[in-house]
Amino acid sequence: KMEKLDENRFIPKIKEIRHWIIYFHSKIESELIFSLSISLTKELKSFTEDDYKQYTISMGRLYELIDGFNFTKKIELAFAINDIDESTRKKLYKVNNFRRYFSHPSEYKKEIKKLEDNNTYLNTLKLLLDCTRIMNKVTDKYFKVIDKFLSTTTGKEVQQKAGITA
Repeated sequence: KMEKLDENRFIPKIKEIRHWIIYFHSKIESELIFSLSISLTKELKSFTEDDYKQYTISMGRLYELIDGFNFTKKIELAFAINDIDESTRKKLYKVNNFRRYFSHPSEYKKEIKKLEDNNTYLNTLKLLLDCTRIMNKVTDKYFKVIDKFLSTTTGKEVQQKAGITA
């Protein structure tokens, strides 16, 4: 059931925090999908041209599969493969709860009202930034692996043969 969101019922501060919650939730979710896709495919080693093509096809399919999971499943999968720790897991659940409040505002009126408090508002923003920084570190780890491979002779040869230019 779709709820009609009445923009006029939210004060400016709530409209703003709603924007940031949805924005950061989306950003964090994209980083979860990327990191899970990389960590669940085989490690980048000495690939031939065919290996590289197969790897990118597999990663693309895995990305699509993971993208279909709900946010909670993505969190649990990232935790299960040690991409995130328990503390991060709890923080990501909080972010997801905040997003849920605005997806179903009639069910979470009390929770939304609490966000009007300055301390709660600021703590929510800090949580969003903290989770984004954590997920940036997770994805940076995988970017370094990819960059390291692509800087090798084999990586450069594979890129050339596959028609990929840097």
